[in-house]
Amino acid sequence: MKILIVEDHRITARLIQSIVKRLNYTVLDTVTTGKEMIEQTRILKPDLVLADVELAGEIDGITAAKQIYPTPVIFLTANPERKELHGFTALKKKGFEIEELRTAMEKATRL
Repeated sequence: MKILIVEDHRITARLIQSIVKRLNYTVLDTVTTGKEMIEQTRILKPDLVLADVELAGEIDGITAAKQIYPTPVIFLTANPERKELHGFTALKKKGFEIEELRTAMEKATRL
C-alpha cells in the first residue's frame, strides 16, 4: 500500500513514517500543508492519505480531503470526535494501537 503522510509537526511526521514502514507499507512522501496534500495526491496517486486536521497554510486537512475524494483519508488528530470529521475515519493521534491503524488502513482502502 502506498501512503502519503500530511503532518506539519516534524517529530510526529517521523513517528508516523516509522509506523507505516513497520507495517510494511510504502511512504510516498510527507508534506505539511493542505495545498501540498492536494497536489501530491494528484501527482503520486497514493492508495491512502494519513493526515492531521490542523495544517500549516490556508487549507486544512478536512478541506483538502474533500478535494482529493475518492482517495481515502484517515485523520490522526487530537480530537477524533470533532463534528467536522463526521463521515471520515479518525484516530486519536496519541495513544492509538498500531493494529488499530492497520485495520483502519485496510478498511479504508477496501471501500
